[in-house]
Amino acid sequence: KAIGLPRMILSNVKKAIPASYHAGAITMNNELYLWGSNSNQEVCESGQVNIHYPIKVMDNVVDAALDYKVTYVVKENGDLYGKGRVVADNAIWGKRLGIATERYYDTYTKMASNVRSVITDGTTSAYITNNNELYMWGHNDDGQLGIGSLTDQMEPVQVMTQVKDVKMDFGKTLVLTQ
Repeated sequence: KAIGLPRMILSNVKKAIPASYHAGAITMNNELYLWGSNSNQEVCESGQVNIHYPIKVMDNVVDAALDYKVTYVVKENGDLYGKGRVVADNAIWGKRLGIATERYYDTYTKMASNVRSVITDGTTSAYITNNNELYMWGHNDDGQLGIGSLTDQMEPVQVMTQVKDVKMDFGKTLVLTQ
């Protein structure tokens, strides 16, 4: 909620994770805290629509990415988990090429291993492996997956190697290579 002036909401934080509808933070102890919209239980299984305060949802977390009704988490062992709408329904985003259904996980579901970081803009997502390989999936209306077509992808597809970092926003992806 709007509070007018800055105030501390959580201490001992090493990474803040802003998003459109919910937010999160990873502490120095690798604990993941989330708060905000919980309409698809992307924060927790409480049944509450909104969580107005940070709640601890997971231990041993090294990275996380949040956006429209989705939470992705990378654990210390390199496993990637997704929760919420990991690929959005076409009806939400209008006419789409390819994906005609959605994928929804109501609990944290393992999606990949050997992952060091995860990125999402809510409709397109990516992860980088410990071997510097880039995998992407989701909507591809503007070719943001970099697969040589405009076909949406339900499953992660390897796009590049020698990747250091990725940034994305709706319809565009920037990749920093080694």
